[in-house]
Amino acid sequence: SLSDIEIDNLSVSASGNTAAAGGVLGNAALNTGINISNVTINNISLEGKNQIGGVVGSCANSTSITQPTLSITNAHVTGISVQGEQSLGGVLGFHNGIYKAVGITNVSVKKGEGAGSISGTGYVGGIVGQGRLINVKGAEVNGLHIFNSGTTATGNGATGGIAGMIK
Repeated sequence: SLSDIEIDNLSVSASGNTAAAGGVLGNAALNTGINISNVTINNISLEGKNQIGGVVGSCANSTSITQPTLSITNAHVTGISVQGEQSLGGVLGFHNGIYKAVGITNVSVKKGEGAGSISGTGYVGGIVGQGRLINVKGAEVNGLHIFNSGTTATGNGATGGIAGMIK
């Protein structure tokens, strides 16, 4: 469990095709359940290739039906800048869970004094970039510039204020 976290003026850079980046956690490879709560992030810059999120970059669940879950509650990100390619989100970049859902409750992603953008080439969203079995309840996106230079012809044109793509 990760709780009662405050982060100010953070810059995270990940290199390589499989390097995930997040403000709190890069990759939540779930062997045990992870609960992230009461997080405040002010002025964060995240840069990489794929699976980048303001709070969690990637949640790679196993294929076990008994796998644990990820929960993100009361997370607020202000002044975010995300630059990457695919699966970029203000809270969660990517989730590949097959059996268990990720719960995202009472979250916000807002433009700050200068920064307020999420920009990539595929699956770009204000809260979630891309994933399966994601439940979002109580989300606010305010003042962000969300940009996707991918196209629907390449299958990467999914862009949304809340989610780029949820299966």
